[in-house]
Amino acid sequence: MTQLDANQTQNCLKVIQQKVASGRGCTRVFDDADRERLDLKLLTALFLFLFLVCVPGTKKAFLMPAVFPEGSALGLRSTYTGWYPRMRASSPLPSRGVLTWSSPTYTYTSWPSWDDLPTFLLVLTAYVDSYEIEVNGSSNFSLKVRDGLPISSITHLAIQAELSVRAIHIPVENMPRNLRLSVGGGLKVGDLFSIKGHPTEDAKSFTINWQSGPAKFDDVLFQLNPKLEEGRVVRNSRLDDEMGEEESSADDNLKAGTRFHLIVGVGSLGFETRLEGKEWISFPHRHDSSVAKTLFMEGDMQPSDISIDLAQLNPLGILNGTNIKTRGVRLQHICPEMPLNSRVTGGLEKGCLLLLSGKVNIHPSRMQLTVQCEEGSEDSDVALRYLVQWEEDGSPQITLNSREEDTWGQEVQSKIDEGFYPGLAFDLLIARTEDGFRCFLNGLEHTLFPYRLEDLKPNHVTLCGDVEVQRLLLL
Repeated sequence: MTQLDANQTQNCLKVIQQKVASGRGCTRVFDDADRERLDLKLLTALFLFLFLVCVPGTKKAFLMPAVFPEGSALGLRSTYTGWYPRMRASSPLPSRGVLTWSSPTYTYTSWPSWDDLPTFLLVLTAYVDSYEIEVNGSSNFSLKVRDGLPISSITHLAIQAELSVRAIHIPVENMPRNLRLSVGGGLKVGDLFSIKGHPTEDAKSFTINWQSGPAKFDDVLFQLNPKLEEGRVVRNSRLDDEMGEEESSADDNLKAGTRFHLIVGVGSLGFETRLEGKEWISFPHRHDSSVAKTLFMEGDMQPSDISIDLAQLNPLGILNGTNIKTRGVRLQHICPEMPLNSRVTGGLEKGCLLLLSGKVNIHPSRMQLTVQCEEGSEDSDVALRYLVQWEEDGSPQITLNSREEDTWGQEVQSKIDEGFYPGLAFDLLIARTEDGFRCFLNGLEHTLFPYRLEDLKPNHVTLCGDVEVQRLLLL
């Protein structure tokens, strides 16, 4: 919560897609920011939720403007707190004012090794006089606010570490109505945008653009323009200052003062949208969608929550040196209904990547993904059955198997320490290589399953179970 003037509506947020040495995107970023007006001019509690995945030997550094009073985020780029976790009992926490570092504060607390903690959740809570740091729900240490560095002067979040940042969440109460959010290296198939908010009470129209840059008249790949007064939704694009041919349809689903949840997904043929969980409108690609690097919003709409979820295609460069096919996306489902049975054009060959992103239900029982020959489920040959079953305590048990001529093969069990727990999001990447199916969960390889159907090519993917699917892609 922070003191902000009611007239301050222009702020800058940036979500920067990080890259590893391979040059491939490795960050799934979600960014939610709000602000609240208080009578006191104090920043009393700002929560930053950082979900980080350790990538040993890969240095990361970025600077992200936060949501604070107009001006501070535009020119001031000073680090407000330098926090460096060390793999030892005492960790120094320095802070800096202007260009001079102050004496570090040493905290005597244990920090797990990277081998014990490949993935962790860090929560930093800023109070009037101190910062509290928690890791995986346990309070670790605190740092007092230094003289000359009031919390109200914070403008940016900076991270420098040998880590891969997968998500950042900064909740305050109300976002500014005009936003420009950077999406890093440009859009790609599978990227998802979740936008929650409500049209203002006297709303006439608002605009959401996916465009090439932050300026008002940059090229626009997709413009979504609900016109509430006219009861229609307009779609268009803009290239070299010229608007394209307008697409319009009658629609009264968005109402003044009523909250909505909009999901926009990037497909190979165009943008797909879902409003309140139902298919809404689509817009075909008129230009290369990869040039869109900014989410632009303005008009009579008050956003309250924005998540940017970037598809993890070959995350962390794990498949460098592997012969990956470049035939484009041959299977894509954005927020599909379950169960799912889909044909793969050309079959799942060596070099193909299958990406499943979603969220486990609160009380899950099982999830099953199969890569099989033909559509039937009872007698089809199965190259891979990836089965997750949950115990009563919520712990997942993973087994993999294949079936040929109605006979199941030898079952392979896989143990995981992170991922697939109730209520948590996950990324499952399955790569068909020369050695078989390599399976990666949240960027970490957990099993290699041999390919047993030597003379057969699987051409169907089925999915069922207790998960909410965001995307299913085959490259």
